[in-house]
Amino acid sequence: GSKQWQPDGLNPIRLVTSNPPARSSVFCDNATWINCTTPVNVTEASVSTGDVGNFNFNIIIPENNTAVEQTYNEYFNLTSEGMVVLNDPGQHWIINVLPQ
Repeated sequence: GSKQWQPDGLNPIRLVTSNPPARSSVFCDNATWINCTTPVNVTEASVSTGDVGNFNFNIIIPENNTAVEQTYNEYFNLTSEGMVVLNDPGQHWIINVLPQ
């Protein structure tokens, strides 16, 4: 983008759930996430145009009391809080949870 990213202030850059937007994640860590649709703000104090921003967060694996592996598709995108979801293809992870 053309603006510097900040983790705080009026419009912090955050990672949010997507597909669908503002979806509560089954991987939400209530102890560390902002809320179950927003795991974290950008980690660096500021990210200049052309630099790389990081998003570090924990996930909690849901219990799997079945006899088979459970597969989850988890989607995230970037937002400038209070402004807009950024024009970004987002992130998609396939997470397999083995039976306990």
